[in-house]
Amino acid sequence: LGQHRLSERCIQTLATAELKRDEEGLLKFADKHGLPIQFWSKEELEMVQIPNPSETVSKFVGVRGVAEPAAILSAKGGKLIVEKVKHGNLTMAVALISVDGE
Repeated sequence: LGQHRLSERCIQTLATAELKRDEEGLLKFADKHGLPIQFWSKEELEMVQIPNPSETVSKFVGVRGVAEPAAILSAKGGKLIVEKVKHGNLTMAVALISVDGE
């Protein structure tokens, strides 16, 4: 987040695919930071247009992407301000929450 000039305090929620509902590392991170997690179905993730579809994610998960569409969905259609970034086993994206269609 730092390299994108964003503070961890700006994070309102975590978001990912439904299939990660039992992922221990994710649950521990959310608990440690007091963040809710929103889980999205494959069908919901597939409805979102994303700038960086992934053949690997498509092959193993069955959707074109997880980080970017989950961020956009959780931001209520908000603007993607950090496209997917990989850090080891973690892939993240950041979207601004849309308030009243802005």
